[in-house]
Amino acid sequence: MVEMFSTACTQCGRPAALSLQTPDRLDCAACGFSGPASAEVAQALHVASGVLKTLNEKERQLTDQQRRTLSSSKGITSGYWLASLAVGIPLLACGAVGSVMAFGGKQISFWGAAVSLTPLALYITTVIAGGQWVKKRYTALAAACAALPPVSPGAPFACHVCGASLSPATSAVVRCGFCQADNVVSSDVVKVAAERRGAVTSNFQEQVRLQATAARSVANQATFALVASAIGAPIFTVVLLFVAVIVLSKVEGPVDLTYRYGVISTDNGNCIAHVYPRVDGKWLLGFGQTPPKGRKSIEERDTVDDLPAMTANDFTGKKVKAGDSGKPPAGTIERVHGNQIAGNEAVIGGKSYPVEGLCFDEP
Repeated sequence: MVEMFSTACTQCGRPAALSLQTPDRLDCAACGFSGPASAEVAQALHVASGVLKTLNEKERQLTDQQRRTLSSSKGITSGYWLASLAVGIPLLACGAVGSVMAFGGKQISFWGAAVSLTPLALYITTVIAGGQWVKKRYTALAAACAALPPVSPGAPFACHVCGASLSPATSAVVRCGFCQADNVVSSDVVKVAAERRGAVTSNFQEQVRLQATAARSVANQATFALVASAIGAPIFTVVLLFVAVIVLSKVEGPVDLTYRYGVISTDNGNCIAHVYPRVDGKWLLGFGQTPPKGRKSIEERDTVDDLPAMTANDFTGKKVKAGDSGKPPAGTIERVHGNQIAGNEAVIGGKSYPVEGLCFDEP
C-alpha cells in the first residue's frame, strides 16, 4: 500500500498532502488552499523528519543494477535470461551434443533421444519457473519504491518516503532531492500505486521508518531471487535428472529388440558386443565399461557380415564367466529385460548387468 502523509484541510476539511520537506505547510488539491499546518501536525512531522535522519540513506536506495532493471519493462526478463544462459552453458552444451549423437545416426533410439533431450526440457522449464519468481519479486520491488501519484493534474510526483515533490522524471527511477530515496515513476507502476493509495494522518514517524527500510528488504529479496534462480536452475535440473536416472534405472521393461548383438572371439572367450551402425556407413562394436581382455570399449569395423544378428533374448540360459572383481558373477543368465537408461540387461544371480561385455563360460 502506497501511503501519503495528509491531514484535514483547515479550509474545506478534505485530506491535504503533507511533506517532511515543508512540515509547516499543507497543500489541498480539493480547494487549492496552501497554508500553515496546525502546530500539532507540524510537530509530528518534525519528529518524523528526525527519525528519517537517523536512518542510513542507503537503505532507501537501489543498486545500479536494480535501477537499470526497473528502468525497462524488458530489463527484468532480459537480465535474468542472460544470467541463466551464462550459468547453464555447460548443461546446454551437453544436451546439444547428446542430441546430435542421438539424432545423427541412421537409427534413432527413442530412449537415447529422450535421455538427451530431457535435460534441455527440464532446464528450460526450470528457468521459466524461476523467471516468473524473479519477475514477481521485481514487481514487488517496483511497488515498494513507487512514487506517490500527483495529487492533481500537472502536479509533480511525490517521494514515497518523505512526501517531498520530485524533480521532473528523466528516467523511470528518480532520486528524491530531500531524503535521497529512490522512487519508481514509470506510468504502469504509478498507475497501480494510485489505485492502492492510502492516507496516513498520524504516527508519521512509524510510516517513515517503514517506507525508509521496506525498499531495501524487498530489493534484497529480488536480488536473491535473480541469483538463486539463475544459478539454481541448472543445479536443480542436474539433481532432478540424477534422481530420475536412478529411479528409471531400477525399472524393468520389455527387451528392446532394436538392439543388435554379435558374439565376438576374444582373449576371454566368446563375448557379447552391441553392434550398431555409424553415420559414415561403418560399424561399431560396443563392449561396455568393462570390455574383455585385449578389447576396447568401442571398436570400429568396416563390415559385420560375419556376425549373425542376435537379440538379447538369444542369451537367456547361457552360462557366463565372472567379470572384473566378480561383477558380474559367474553363473547363468536367468532372464533378460529392457531398461530405459541402460538398454538391455541380463539377470545373473538375481541382479541386473549390461548384456554387452558378458563372456560365455561354454563353447
